[in-house]
Amino acid sequence: MSAIATLAATGASLAALGWLAATDPKRRRAFRLTLAPEQPRARNAAWALALLPGALVPLASGGAGFVLWLGAVSVAGWGLAAMPPDDSLTRLRSAALEALRERLARLAARLGGHTRALRARLPAPAAKPEGDAAARIARLEARVSELEAELMARRATSRSVATVEHATRVAC
Repeated sequence: MSAIATLAATGASLAALGWLAATDPKRRRAFRLTLAPEQPRARNAAWALALLPGALVPLASGGAGFVLWLGAVSVAGWGLAAMPPDDSLTRLRSAALEALRERLARLAARLGGHTRALRARLPAPAAKPEGDAAARIARLEARVSELEAELMARRATSRSVATVEHATRVAC
């Protein structure tokens, strides 16, 4: 039971730290992102959720569980802090959803088809943009050709103007 309590406490603390890292105004300004709306009550609750398991782990897991919790939260917290704010929460959420999907798939294999309803409730993974790649490439190549033609026309115009100016200076 102590390992489960330690893992649960670590997960709760990391989820709170991930939210704090993703919504911190100073970090968002440093990464030139839009500021998240200020939510002081949510911020206080997140700090409580991040630190409260540290007080409860020694009761459930003893000193060793506390040391494991402290080390895991410290190391993973630095990892969360190293990621840009917009990515940290998204990556954490997608990793948690992927782990949950894998767990449900294993459970479904054991139980048969009884978990279809549970899997249907999970949000679908982010879909890749659809579209014909060849058509997109053709459109981009056509646009590049248009831009090259426009650039050549502008260069020719600027050279002729420069030639006329040079001829007038020489004649004077």
